[in-house]
Parts: sequence; C-alpha cells; structure tokens
Amino acid sequence: MSKTISFISFGACILLIGLGWNRGFDISDEGLYALLANPHQENQSGIINYDLFFKLLFQWTGVSFSMVELRFLRLLSYLLGGIALSFFLKNNTKHPFDSLHAFILASLGLFSGYAFLPPSFSYNSSTVVLASCWLAIAFSPLSFGKKSIFLGFILALIFYFKFPVASLLFLATLFLLIFSHQFTVRSLVYLILPFLVMEMSFKLVFDDFAIKRLLEAVPQHTTRPGYGFLSVMKSPILGLTFALIAMVPGLLYLKVKEGSQGKKLLLWMFGLGIISWLIFFTHVTVGEWEHVVMVLTAAMIPFSWRKLPKFDSFAIPQLTLFLMPFILHFGSNVYWMRIGVHYLIFWALLILVQQSRNTRYFLNTFPVLVVCLVFNGIWWHPFGQDSPLWKPKVPLTISEGNTLFLDSEVIRVITEIRPFVQDKKLQQIFTAYRIPGLAYLAGITIPHSPVVWDKKQLDQSQDPAPPVMIFQALDSLPENWNFNHSQNLGTIQGNPILLLWN
Repeated sequence: MSKTISFISFGACILLIGLGWNRGFDISDEGLYALLANPHQENQSGIINYDLFFKLLFQWTGVSFSMVELRFLRLLSYLLGGIALSFFLKNNTKHPFDSLHAFILASLGLFSGYAFLPPSFSYNSSTVVLASCWLAIAFSPLSFGKKSIFLGFILALIFYFKFPVASLLFLATLFLLIFSHQFTVRSLVYLILPFLVMEMSFKLVFDDFAIKRLLEAVPQHTTRPGYGFLSVMKSPILGLTFALIAMVPGLLYLKVKEGSQGKKLLLWMFGLGIISWLIFFTHVTVGEWEHVVMVLTAAMIPFSWRKLPKFDSFAIPQLTLFLMPFILHFGSNVYWMRIGVHYLIFWALLILVQQSRNTRYFLNTFPVLVVCLVFNGIWWHPFGQDSPLWKPKVPLTISEGNTLFLDSEVIRVITEIRPFVQDKKLQQIFTAYRIPGLAYLAGITIPHSPVVWDKKQLDQSQDPAPPVMIFQALDSLPENWNFNHSQNLGTIQGNPILLLWN
C-alpha cells in the first residue's frame, strides 16, 4: 500500500512541477537566481559564487539557461539527490526498501523544498542536494581514500554555493574520519585538493575565484543588519531550541509508555498543548504556515525510537540527520522556521531509519503531505507573486526561446522599462531594493552585483549614484544620491516601482 501511495504521489509532484515551469516569476529571490545563472552578469565581492560554474560552462560550450531550463535543472538535481539518498537508505536501514522505492521516497522528501521560495535552481536547493550526496558518501562502505576524495569534491562544490555550510561540513567530515579511524594526512590532502583545483581553474580562466571575492565581501556583508556573527548564530540556535521543545512530549512518552492509562492521557493532553502553543508562538509571517510541518515532524521523531538512542557508531548517522537542517541553515539570516521545510528530507530519513512500528504510518502519510506542499508552494501561494499560477497570465518573451507567463502587474512594469532601455541603448541597469528580477525580465544585467537588498550595502560601497536605476522604496537611498527625473512604473505586491534617472 505504501509503495503505491509513494508512486502516485511522485507522479503527481512531477506533474505539478512541470506544468508550472513557464508560469510565474518572483522578481526578488528568483531574479537573483536567474542573474547568477546569466554568464554576462557581474558578481563582484560575491558571497554566493556558483555563478563561476555557469560562466565556465558558457566559456567552453556557449550554453546558457532560460528560466524554464533553470527550473528543470532544479528538478533534475533533486532526482540526482534522490539517487544519492536511496543509497544512504539502503546502507543505513534494515527495512526492505527496494532501490526504486527508496529513490521515490528520497525524491519526495527533497520535493518538499518547493514549499518555500521560488522553484528555480538556487543555492538553497543545491546545498540540500549536495548535502544528500555528502551523506551517501560519508556513511558508505567505500575505502577511506575514495571516500575522502569524493567528500572533498562535494565540500568544494558547497563552498561556492554557501561557504559557511562548507566550513561546518568540513569539520563534520574530519570528525567522522577520526571517529571511524580513517583520518590520515593523505585523507586531509584528498579533502582539500578538489577545492584547490577548482580555484586554480577559475583563476586561470577568469582571473577571478571564490576566495578573492569572499575576502572583499565578508567585511562588507557582516556589518549589514542581520548578518553579524551573533545574528547569524541566533537563527539556527532558535530553530534547534524549538525543535527540542517539540520533541519533549515524545521523549516523555518513552519514559511512561509502560505506565497507566491515566498517565498516558495526561501526557497526550500536555503534548497537544505544547505543540499547539509552539505552532502559534513560532508563526511570524502572515499566510505562511510551512513551519507547522517542521514542528510536527520534530514532534514525531521520538515516537520513531524504541528507546532513547545512545551516542555510539549506530547513532552517528541519526544524529547527523537531525543536525543537518541546522548545519545547512548556518550563515543565513532568514528565520529558520520559515525556510526549515527545505530540510524536511533529513528528518523524514531519520524517522525511516529508526524502523519503529510507526514507520508504516509515516510511509502512508508523508508522500501525500509532500504533494500538498508542492501544490501550495508552486501553484496556490507561489513565492513573491500576487496570484496563484492557475490565474490568467500574460506571455513575456525575455529572449529567444525564453518566454514566461506572468501576472499583468509585472508585464505592465516591464513594458514601461523596455522602451526606456532601448532608447538609451542600455546593457545594464542598477536595481534596488530586492528587485533584480526586473532587470532579468528586461533582458539586461545589473552592474557589479545583483545582490542589492538593503541600504547598508549602498552606504558601504560609497559609489556615486548610477545614471539610471529601478527603485522599490523598501528603504531610502544614500543621502548623496539625487535624481532629476522620476517615473512611476506601476505596483507589484503593493509596492510602487520607480524609474529614476539623470
């Protein structure tokens, strides 16, 4: 029965994802993802540096990606991650999962990432996939030499997507090698070598590489609101605290499960009260309730244990799965309970690996839950958009072979920008704040960097005002930035978009 439900849910998710490939667009985060994949987009002092791979591919082959292709690329990466996690399941559980069922379950877990943020290829989705590959290799029976070189390659890739995560996983890798008595000087060299090769390659081809960018970027970004060390640490620590609170009823149940019915009834009442309070206490964003899934999943984890696990070689994979969502979130200032659903796969695997009597209930309900998450995240409440994807959309051709169906509000703004850009013969246009997608839809790039999210970035740059810019008044501009002309382009998500120029 569970296998049938999984296969039907997998097919439904593929259909929901594929039908949305050419519909809708988020001008903030998804605009950033689109520009980072554009080989002509500059990314000076970049914190996120995976654009180097897209530039290298374009340099060698002339290939670049449309928005539809970027969305397909994300799905493809999830399927590759599903393959990796199916090996992890086969190697770390005694449950008789056949290879195809394990792949379907793992892929469904990864699909839960569509519940929050846009559906195209991004650093958030990619770090989850790369972490899945890391898990498959780290807890595989490979020899220490092969394991070290493969883990080094994965860690090197993660460094370009999210370097704080790469740093933590590097330490976790060293711990695992030491714990399993596989750590040697040679294994350390194998871990570092792939990164050095990548950096040298980018240096030779572009005279640009990640370390150079980070040395320029980190001093600037760490002084931005929400990016100080304590702020960055606070988010995953709060997420861990909330997860542990959600687990309290289950942990108490392990203590009293052989007790009287009265004790069990009191425990259930207490547990429901704690979970209900936690759900409402941690809800901060109107209209977003994905955090409920993380709270309930955390609460379920202890019920998948037969007894409290001990810290030994058997418990290391489980502990790693539990901590992985907090490791992958490290370095981000986004509220953990909002973005945590991206990492649901690791707690789902934790429950499956435990092999308790509750596993079969989870196998029957989890695939259906994922279908609901995908439907809500892509179609019903698409991130950063004004209306569901099934609402009427207007086609917009960005470039040859790159057409999207968008809300009329976005189309209205773009049809105002394009004639201005053509008349001025612009190849680039400056945008602030949080609207890089408008440059992408206009078929041009942004000078220096697409990541202009707050005023602090502009104040630190001390650059003069650009001759032309698209402005969303989420914050004020630097005091010395003055423009002679202003045009209201329209409104997106209730915010007026202005064109400013001298």
